[in-house]
Amino acid sequence: MRSSLRRGSRAAGGDALLVDGAGRLGPLSWLRLLVRSRRPALLIVTSHRATILPTLVRCAPTPDLAEELAAELSDDPAFRPLARAAFARRGGNVRETLRDLYDAAARGAGVV
Repeated sequence: MRSSLRRGSRAAGGDALLVDGAGRLGPLSWLRLLVRSRRPALLIVTSHRATILPTLVRCAPTPDLAEELAAELSDDPAFRPLARAAFARRGGNVRETLRDLYDAAARGAGVV
């Protein structure tokens, strides 16, 4: 994780701090983060697994969501079933599903 807080700096009282990928932090990095973010108005972290902070929102992607995203990104109706298949193959990982769809579109292929 790359920090936008420089060494020795702290988030100010009215700041919001967003940490993407907090599940990859080790114990020392968590300690640094908590010390540096002691005073922001808001601390939000994203993670693919539980962290030391309480979970406020848990997102669970579905094959239907993958299809909806494919429909929003492409007018090609063939991409809806491709999205569902890629979602299953990628174990529900939406990022990897979208990469597969991007590759399929780049190839002009009807099969992912």
